[in-house]
Amino acid sequence: MIYLYSSPIKGLEEKLLMRRVETKSPKAWLTETEKDKGKKIQKGGAMNGSNFIFGLGIGVLLKTCLDYILSILAEKRELQHKRREASTAIADILSEWIRSAYMGKFSNEDRWQLQKIYWKNIMLLDKKLVGLLGRALAKEPDAPSSNELIMQARKILLKLSKPDISAGQLITWFPNNEKDS
Repeated sequence: MIYLYSSPIKGLEEKLLMRRVETKSPKAWLTETEKDKGKKIQKGGAMNGSNFIFGLGIGVLLKTCLDYILSILAEKRELQHKRREASTAIADILSEWIRSAYMGKFSNEDRWQLQKIYWKNIMLLDKKLVGLLGRALAKEPDAPSSNELIMQARKILLKLSKPDISAGQLITWFPNNEKDS
């Protein structure tokens, strides 16, 4: 006798074989099996509709959650970008401000360039940074040095409770005197 169907389910193979023996016709066995399959498909058809709706609901829920997570990540990226721009703004203003010490006399063109860079970048800065920067640029007696200003800018931009570095840890290359060369 030849087995036409082997199943991992114990006993099913024997039942199919017994049907074949009872009918003694392979076609009858196949027809009966096809009818059984048809019934299973019809029974499962109603379940497939509810499964589809359930799956659709889960898909919508997952999409909503994913959109929410992506929006939070986009906000974090935007905040990091703004911090980066603000730190660049401080560096641009300070480097233009000390340029005359390296290049010589502070001309009207240098003043104009500093004013242009200041106006261009001041929009990116926090109110506290604007105050610190204004005191430093006005050369007030209690104004922070450029290293202290950078240290405070790091504290504000990185939202630290206290500065993570000291002004003494920052390196500043002062201009050479002509006699030092």
